Amino acid sequence: DLAICDGQVLRNHPRQSYREQVEASRLILSQLVFSLQRIKPRGTIVILLHKLDSWDNLELLYTFSKFAQI
Repeated sequence: DLAICDGQVLRNHPRQSYREQVEASRLILSQLVFSLQRIKPRGTIVILLHKLDSWDNLELLYTFSKFAQI
């Protein structure tokens, strides 16, 4: 079983000003919710993360390391 989360917000995609800072996080979290709901035991999730050394991505990886093999 395989789930892929690789959708990204395009830089030239028009967004409301109040969504500028949170749109990317909302997108990846939505994809993770759908993937975790559909993945079977011992399945694989592939996530495309830009700026792997950013705090948000490190926190996400740490959270996943608590219950999954990274």
